[in-house]
Amino acid sequence: MWAPTDPNDISSPQDVILAKEAISKLEIALKAAEEALEEVEVDTLTREIETRRAWLAPIRRLPVEILSDIFLFCRDLDPFSPLTISKVNRMWRQVILSTLHAWSTIHVNAERPYQHVVKCMSTYIERSNPCFLHVFLPERYRCYDPYRSLEDLERLGLSQASRLQSLSISAVPLGTFSPATFPNLTRLFLGGIMEIDIPLSLFDSSRFPQLRILVLAGEVLVVAGPCASTNITFPRLQFLGINECEQDSSWITLVQQCSTTLQGLSVYYMDVGRVFPETTIYFPKLEYLMIWPYPDEPLHSRFIDAVTPSLRSYVEIDSGNPTRFTKRTNFKTVIYLRMRDIPSLEECPSLHTLQILFEWPSRSTCSLLVQQLEHHRDACPSLSHIEFYTPGDERCKLDPSELMSLKSWVEERIKEARPHVTVSFPTELAPLPGSLEDIICGFPMPYYAFWKYLASRTLEWMA
Repeated sequence: MWAPTDPNDISSPQDVILAKEAISKLEIALKAAEEALEEVEVDTLTREIETRRAWLAPIRRLPVEILSDIFLFCRDLDPFSPLTISKVNRMWRQVILSTLHAWSTIHVNAERPYQHVVKCMSTYIERSNPCFLHVFLPERYRCYDPYRSLEDLERLGLSQASRLQSLSISAVPLGTFSPATFPNLTRLFLGGIMEIDIPLSLFDSSRFPQLRILVLAGEVLVVAGPCASTNITFPRLQFLGINECEQDSSWITLVQQCSTTLQGLSVYYMDVGRVFPETTIYFPKLEYLMIWPYPDEPLHSRFIDAVTPSLRSYVEIDSGNPTRFTKRTNFKTVIYLRMRDIPSLEECPSLHTLQILFEWPSRSTCSLLVQQLEHHRDACPSLSHIEFYTPGDERCKLDPSELMSLKSWVEERIKEARPHVTVSFPTELAPLPGSLEDIICGFPMPYYAFWKYLASRTLEWMA
């Protein structure tokens, strides 16, 4: 029976003809073996047929360039896929080893054995050289001794300072790491499961000359430190996310110093227990602004009066008037708006997309929106889509028929007022333009743990 001389070779047109003839003969023999109830022979023939069919698979004849792109896509789905692909056959191993970018994203899986992950990380660093690296390290390791640090992983990651382009790491090792310069780092996520004070001086542009996206997650707190802010030259940040705003006003200084270049700003956990001086800040390029105070924040609590002539997307995760924390913010330019409560549509003449919470028990919230659409027909002439966030049936006290009836009633009323507006009830809100989710789409950015945590808390508080 004909068989390829080398199973790793690419089939020629003549090989394809011979392989198909061999498969046909094997299928005839297989049918005879099945009729004779010869189980051993059936198994042997079945394996031979499968082997030859696999050898003829179209994917084996794909150009190396296309295979390389497919492998990069697999890497985005599973950071460990390059290791699996390298074990399939000789050709695939050659392709994946020559695709250096496939090894450039290191997303440590905290569920895997620690020493195995350390070895894998070393392999990725070696095989991706000299490409830029995108490294995500967990703040703790579930399968590892909790009383020991992640020094091996942190040392490996930080040892490649000149190659790092994206980094997600605990704030502790970064603050003490030497050498202190990250010449190519553009995206930095700092986290901490325990309260960590980070001095403003850490973010001097001499240390991070190319930094454009900075997110301080977990319990990371920005503090003044020994160096006066006037002596610090900050990088030209385009997006800044601050997770804890409760210790002192240094976070406001950071925002202020980066205000001329910021295109996106997210401020989480404004604390009712602290009183900071009210500061007016001009953001000439800011297009995305998210305000997330603690629940039950007093109405007088306002830390930044943001002047935002270019604002396009605004998010506020709390009840109340959208001007509550940003009295000078100009909503006339806002195109995308996410609120818990119904905003005043007359203040948003450019509004295109509105995302609000769908109130299950009654029709009152929806009625307020419909009334505005009916009584102010000139308001929001560009409004084309309304998304009612629907946080899952488990939180709904209505039976399915009542829920469907309520949704239909809402959609009909809105359609009567604005026939061209589309209405949807998503269980997950689409990211708004300029948000962290939006700007990293398509880039190997190790943000997953931080953003999924915040997203879950966002939906929890909105509900």
